Amino acid sequence: MGFDGCVITDFGTRRRYSHDWQGEVLPHLRAELGEHFVGTSNVHFARQYGLVPQGTMAHEWLQAFQALGPRLRDSQAAAFDTWAREYRGDLGVALTDVIGLDAFLRDFDLYFCKLFDGMRHDSGDPFEWGERVLAHLQAHRVDPRAKTPGLQRRPGHGAGHGPVRTFPRPLPDVVRGRHQPDQRPRARAAADRAEDGALQRPAGGQAERHAGQDHGR
Repeated sequence: MGFDGCVITDFGTRRRYSHDWQGEVLPHLRAELGEHFVGTSNVHFARQYGLVPQGTMAHEWLQAFQALGPRLRDSQAAAFDTWAREYRGDLGVALTDVIGLDAFLRDFDLYFCKLFDGMRHDSGDPFEWGERVLAHLQAHRVDPRAKTPGLQRRPGHGAGHGPVRTFPRPLPDVVRGRHQPDQRPRARAAADRAEDGALQRPAGGQAERHAGQDHGR
């Protein structure tokens, strides 16, 4: 798939440098990527910038059913069924790795294969995952070409978290990382902003992930 066939959604809230920096980046993504940038998972910024709020099934959803639902063995199927009844056709991509792909494929029967728009890869070898999911759909007489594959890659992780997308034209500086946030501690930066009475634009240095930003899925 080339750039012309790609759409990009921002899911950076959990791993962002800061609230202000995410708010700085999103308008650049919209301006530089145009119709390829389709939204953000951050509802506040979606409202502020007129973007489409987007999301997928979270790990907590299925984990909650392990504690609150029926028998543990039936918790995943109950979570999928309740999700479908709640969203009535929207948000139709199922998460596959909460209790492992074997258990997912066991529970994701013909009914769910037809009901959901696609499946989301979040861990493990994406090629092995893809082959198994394709075979599962075909075994249930469902055309895989009609489904949406969700592949995820996390910075700093190995190839097992999904393929790296390449782009045939240069990305904007803000995406390539030439403009990156200040290294100073947040408390110091906040004090400077209060003193200056205006938001300081990031100056340089490598972005860091703040403690507390990467909590729970």
